[in-house]
Amino acid sequence: MNIEVGKIYRHYKGKLVKVVCKGLDSETKEEMIAIEELEESQGYPKGQI
Repeated sequence: MNIEVGKIYRHYKGKLVKVVCKGLDSETKEEMIAIEELEESQGYPKGQI
């Protein structure tokens, strides 16, 4: 899947999230993303990154 920065996706648990940035794990070089919560869910407040 080609994930784009700034785009909104539905998380596999059902909530909406926005991709803030992409990066690489410094040890494994695995691609990782930072997301912003767009909905309050499971104790995570809206707007949390």
